[in-house]
Amino acid sequence: MFRIRAVESPPDAGGVRRIWHRGRRGAELLTLVDARGRVVQQDFTLFDDIVRWHKDLGFRHSRVEPGTPHDAVPRFTRAADEPLAHFRGAVETYSGSDRFIQHLRDQLSGRTDALGTGEAPRSSAEPEIIAEVEPAKDSSPRSAWLLLAILTTALLVGLGLVALWRR
Repeated sequence: MFRIRAVESPPDAGGVRRIWHRGRRGAELLTLVDARGRVVQQDFTLFDDIVRWHKDLGFRHSRVEPGTPHDAVPRFTRAADEPLAHFRGAVETYSGSDRFIQHLRDQLSGRTDALGTGEAPRSSAEPEIIAEVEPAKDSSPRSAWLLLAILTTALLVGLGLVALWRR
């Protein structure tokens, strides 16, 4: 992965933050971090494939079939080695400093299946704390203003289209 832009949401009522990375060529990473700063889930998308790592369940895999609505909930199954190798290849050479991408890379490369069961190992009960809980001081006000600007623009465009349609 390269040329990544991260976007972070403020913590929700339960203290969970969502950090979204978007790369070029169809790569996305959504990381959920709990109130203690521990990664609890990561969804990594490459084109039509999604791999989900969960701290208690390990890896799961889903594939978006052509024609599937964008708001459809993916159906995850136990991740096999073949799709995981695809994801592993996408991040194995990552040498940047982003701790969330490093976490995913480390989970993918540390996956062992010596028993041949196809089952992903469970992580330890205490995942590594990799991020502070509080968002950057300026991120929330900027996000709120950006959202307001987007909604205002959409409203104005919508009103303009309605006015043109009525003519």
